[in-house]
Amino acid sequence: MSIAIPSGAASRLLAVLRIRDFRLLWLTSACWYVARWVDSVTTGWLALALTDSPVFLAVIGASRTLPLLLLGIAGGILAGRLPRRSVLIGALATGAVISTWLVVAAARDAIQPWQLVATTLATNSLWALSFPSQRSLIAETTAGRATLTNALALDNFVFVGSNFVFSAVAGAIIPIAGPAGAYLLAAAAFLVALPLIVALRQPPAAAAPLGARGSETGYRAVISRPVVGGVLAISIAMNGLALPLIQFLPLVAKEILHVGPAELGLLVSAWGGGSLIGNVILFVLSPRRGGLLFAAGSFGAALGLFAFSLANVFPLALLLLLTSGLLMSFFGTFQSSLIIEAAGLEGRAKALGALTVAIGVQPIGVLALGWLAGTTSAAVAIPIATFVATLAIGVVAALFPGLLAHRSRLTA
Repeated sequence: MSIAIPSGAASRLLAVLRIRDFRLLWLTSACWYVARWVDSVTTGWLALALTDSPVFLAVIGASRTLPLLLLGIAGGILAGRLPRRSVLIGALATGAVISTWLVVAAARDAIQPWQLVATTLATNSLWALSFPSQRSLIAETTAGRATLTNALALDNFVFVGSNFVFSAVAGAIIPIAGPAGAYLLAAAAFLVALPLIVALRQPPAAAAPLGARGSETGYRAVISRPVVGGVLAISIAMNGLALPLIQFLPLVAKEILHVGPAELGLLVSAWGGGSLIGNVILFVLSPRRGGLLFAAGSFGAALGLFAFSLANVFPLALLLLLTSGLLMSFFGTFQSSLIIEAAGLEGRAKALGALTVAIGVQPIGVLALGWLAGTTSAAVAIPIATFVATLAIGVVAALFPGLLAHRSRLTA
């Protein structure tokens, strides 16, 4: 099936991709996203195969997101003090080394559970430290030549597109070539990304050193802005309560849906496929009510995950994840653009650091969900968490009317 894109949307797409440095950054990000999704499916399945423990699966999920909580502020400081391109080069090179080690260890059946935790912590620490730099570079490479919302929508498009394609690919590779074959794909993605980011020209940065007191005051001032505060609050609710479910898809596949790794890959792919469709819709329509769509999409995505948690038939579960993923694209597309726009140039790095921390609350929810699933069952724990998430997001949206009224307008 092909998707017809109106000429206006196509011209906006081409306008963004004509910018050489953004194009290089976009392709670099695409490679990193491929590596992350392949690693997520492979490590999740391997963790369950090695231990058959929902608690250990929760530990792996927490290890994937804990660095965001612990290192988000540090990533914001790095984005303000160091060349953004250099931060990404270092992170990608280290990620390639870790993925290569996983290939060798998996091929020898020598991976221990603690090593899965260590490598998951390491690769996601790299992501946490580089995320503010990557987002800042998107704004800097497109400054004055394309709307930031379009650039971030295109970035989110490749994020969910890689999820849609490569989660399924990883699930298909595991039964044929084992985890080593899937990890090899992740390592190759890192290696392809390196020359792309090296070729990117570092935009000039005007960052002054920050003292401890000035940094504290700056963060307080940025977070107190209504749009920033609303986005951060919804991000905390989404990442702390709803999205932990995604870390437990291997458990859902095995214990509730009674399917194998190929079907697990399709579940993760359906989540990404829905987001892909949502991003196409957003890019075609180019809506201006970013705040309203962000809040509504967050609420709808959480509600969809709650419905998914009640399904015990694979086709229905697949459809519900697809629908929830579509609404999740509204959350993913406007989350960073609203933060950057409302924070302004002077508060951009700080706001992105705070956003990284908000995303990083996920391990708390993952560990709590893992404990509850271990104490009761996944069929009980997951509906509770996703229902509370839906309720919390609705309350936050009601408390921040300024967010709902906000219209996207940023061009740089």
